[in-house]
Amino acid sequence: MSDRLWFLFFKIMKFKNTGCLFVLSIVLSAHALADDLANYSLSQRFPGALSHLSFYGDVSAKSGASAASKWESSPNPANKGWGFAQDYDWRLSGQYNNISFANGTQLNVTSQTATMDAGDLGVLRMALLQINSNTRPAGGALALPFQFNLTGFQLSWGKKLSRSFSLGLDGGFTHGDTSFKLPAFDLAHTDKDTYNFRIGGLWQPSPKWYAGLYGDFIYGSASTMLKLPTPFGIVQSASTEVVKQYMVHPGLAYEFAENAMIHADYEAGWISNQTKTLLLERFAMGTDIPLAQFFYLRAGSAVDSRGNASWSTGVGFYPSKHVFIDCAYQNNVFPELSQEFGRSETLNASVSIQW
Repeated sequence: MSDRLWFLFFKIMKFKNTGCLFVLSIVLSAHALADDLANYSLSQRFPGALSHLSFYGDVSAKSGASAASKWESSPNPANKGWGFAQDYDWRLSGQYNNISFANGTQLNVTSQTATMDAGDLGVLRMALLQINSNTRPAGGALALPFQFNLTGFQLSWGKKLSRSFSLGLDGGFTHGDTSFKLPAFDLAHTDKDTYNFRIGGLWQPSPKWYAGLYGDFIYGSASTMLKLPTPFGIVQSASTEVVKQYMVHPGLAYEFAENAMIHADYEAGWISNQTKTLLLERFAMGTDIPLAQFFYLRAGSAVDSRGNASWSTGVGFYPSKHVFIDCAYQNNVFPELSQEFGRSETLNASVSIQW
């Protein structure tokens, strides 16, 4: 083993005991909470689960632990302006996620982004999003074939305001439709428009430490048409629902060698409809290990306040300074949906070209 690999190994071992205690304390505290997710509607749990979705492979491989990342791929909008504008003017990226659930349901998630250096205005990123599912019977109270589709866009801005601090903003819109199907028609069909806003900051208090924080406000308005077959024909019933989601996501990162980082993140989300509020809390840790200048190994794990654990791993391959290729695997990242769909596995691939 080379001297560089031994150096990275001992640095990681230095943090091993701290990380184990961190995870152990979370798991033990989770026994105080009953797994009460079944008491909340799918309209609350589904957006809560999607908040764990990581579009870029490097973030996905670290179980989403990247609030304090210095890379533009982080979901913290402040990271857009941290280092990108110093070296590049444009970046084009494509990302793909395949989410497979135990019941056979699959979500295919594709996104495309374009990032540009806007000079004194900062860095701008435009993104498009598409999610499509197959049709498989769901579990739970409405055990019927389920189908989901979503399209959306997002505009992000980030700017480095000083040598040690950057600020960022996100705004976006999505339209989704969800169906539970009978052979001849949809028993329940929901159309939902969602508006999301995010603000974030990244601070470097010392050369090796980074602290990041971002928060979300998400407003969703849904209309549902329910068709009930009766002996006298089909009876239709329409309803509306407003779901509001507040999220806060702080994180710390330590750069123990050049571009080699350990991340620790906390996420809390409050998802409310007209009747009740669902609280989701999640703790994640992840690491980047550059085994060579062109090859990175990554791993991560997460646990929520209900004791649901997940893990992830991945690699990054960078054949030149203009081309980034990242791949990741995640296991059980969406426990909020296990009642209907079972345990999940996620495969991610992302490609970026910059100049």
